[in-house]
Amino acid sequence: MSYADHPRGPYSKPVMVYSGADQPSNSAPSTGDTNLAAVIFEDGSLTGMWRGDRKVAKHYGPVYQYQFRVSASNWKDPTTYVWGHALKPYNIFPQLVGPNDTTNCGIEDPTLWVDKAGIVHAVVHNWKAGGHAVSADRGKTWQWYGGNCSSATGPSSLDWTRSVWPPTINFTDQTSLYPHRRERPHLVIGNDGAVVALTTAVQLGNDHTFTLVQETHSSS
Repeated sequence: MSYADHPRGPYSKPVMVYSGADQPSNSAPSTGDTNLAAVIFEDGSLTGMWRGDRKVAKHYGPVYQYQFRVSASNWKDPTTYVWGHALKPYNIFPQLVGPNDTTNCGIEDPTLWVDKAGIVHAVVHNWKAGGHAVSADRGKTWQWYGGNCSSATGPSSLDWTRSVWPPTINFTDQTSLYPHRRERPHLVIGNDGAVVALTTAVQLGNDHTFTLVQETHSSS
């Protein structure tokens, strides 16, 4: 981690926040890319979520990736970060995992923000749709408001009625697109703390993607 008061710097000296493994040994297998997303509170503390799976030496089996919580009492001090363990019992969305499932409905790319009431929100993509979760206790526990889905069943289990975005993109010129995937959600927040737009990476069926900025009608 390195930080600055301005995008052009100067930046602080980089420090290691996460070593790549949830075990203390320097030779422990990596848990994979964390996909970390977090928010920093006014008191300097931090809460967030990350994904991973605890591998063993010479790991060749399936990837068991779930979402986990991370917290820190001082976001600038890596010694205060608590990552927990990349194991299924610590998954923050256990209700989405069926008896034979090994992932959380394809959940990836969380983005977090805090509304005016102090509620922490998370938007993720799961398969083609978008999921929404909230925490009223600074990330200690999360309530899932996205659709019920199953990683074992796959995209056919999506509940579009509870998705953050619809399956079809309708433009003001009356044209429409039906994306193959929408990922990497981020929110544009106004000066009053309200969400004014959603950005996502849109894939139409090949490797080409574009960034879509979509106006919202949220007031919180």
